[in-house]
Amino acid sequence: MKKLILLLSIVLIASTSKAQDATFNNLPPDKQKHLIAGATISGTAFWFSQAVWNDENTSLRVALGLGATAAFFKEEFDALNGKRFSWEDAGYTFTASVVTTLTSYAIVKVTKWIKKKKTNNKKELIDFDELPLTTRN
Repeated sequence: MKKLILLLSIVLIASTSKAQDATFNNLPPDKQKHLIAGATISGTAFWFSQAVWNDENTSLRVALGLGATAAFFKEEFDALNGKRFSWEDAGYTFTASVVTTLTSYAIVKVTKWIKKKKTNNKKELIDFDELPLTTRN
């Protein structure tokens, strides 16, 4: 089940990580690498921390934190090696990180909600006796 969720989140990220009106293939190769790196780092961090702590809020913080850290330090590393620090590149990395993390977070929340509904609703889907407008004689 976890592998299926991970696969679905990767497919969803790949289909939604577009920069404004440009498609992924029309982006320069450097920007594509930043998107892939941000999505990979955050996705791995989210699902690993989810497996360790089983708390989606902690996983959200860990994944976003690692995505931001990776974006910043990669550009800082470039600056130390004679290249320029590019806020645009850091933005691409962090944007993919945010999209991946929020998608993963939503998958976990919806999955838990569905499991809770299945365990709580052994009877009918709607119990008309519990509706506040129902009157009994």
